[in-house]
Amino acid sequence: SQSKIYAGVGKIDYHINDKHSLSGMYFRSPGDGTLVDDPTNEVSPQWRTVQDAVSQVISVGETWAPNSSVVNSFRFGDSHYNQVYTVPDASQNPANYALNGTNYHFYTGQTNPAYFGFPRTRIKQFPGYELGLAWPKTVGPDSVYQINDSVSYLQGKHSLKFGGEILINQSTNNVANNTKGAFRFNTLTDFFTGNLNQATIATGSYLRHLHNEGYAVFAQDDWRITPRLTVNLGLRYELNTVIKESNNLVGSFDPAVGFEQVGKQIPSLYNGDH
Repeated sequence: SQSKIYAGVGKIDYHINDKHSLSGMYFRSPGDGTLVDDPTNEVSPQWRTVQDAVSQVISVGETWAPNSSVVNSFRFGDSHYNQVYTVPDASQNPANYALNGTNYHFYTGQTNPAYFGFPRTRIKQFPGYELGLAWPKTVGPDSVYQINDSVSYLQGKHSLKFGGEILINQSTNNVANNTKGAFRFNTLTDFFTGNLNQATIATGSYLRHLHNEGYAVFAQDDWRITPRLTVNLGLRYELNTVIKESNNLVGSFDPAVGFEQVGKQIPSLYNGDH
């Protein structure tokens, strides 16, 4: 097994004048590797795990103080993550599988190129050993965008602050194990003659584009009544919206009705809580 990660971060602060200042940061960490998930049983190079991932964060901010009593603080940030697990033979159609100069025809019924590659195959006669691997698995790209702004205001014995925040969550996933199929044979002879003991198949696409938003507003007052007594008052409201899928490819289950898909039998996955 071998893997590597390169990471770096850059920061900058810029003081424009006594009223304005800017700040920024960028972090990036890409990594990849070739792994043997089961060193004793899975050693064929075409079925090793190939992993690729990248995470990155960017943020910018501005602080503005128009006078000695007011300060406005603005921030924007984005965190991003993407990770893919696959195998070297992921592009090969098992119905015409090339190995060591010979083409083999393993008709799994899988027609989605995203789930190509030799399927996970076990032979009971040789316990512990298997052909193929369960990948692919794709996590992301996932992103969280954050925007917030707040104003601080000093007025006599009152230190006031109010503002708001927006979060935008996005997730693209294609997470499904054994989408290439999982097959089991009793003996090696059964394998070569196509006499199955057990088989599974995945149909359709598991790709989903999910998103929702979060909103918040707040106001607070630190009221210094006397030099020895300060009252902290505050109120905050938060709202997280219902998760949606870009093509309505999500649903729920009602015991009285059965499976229901958003956009058809139901308008949303669940009722929002306001």
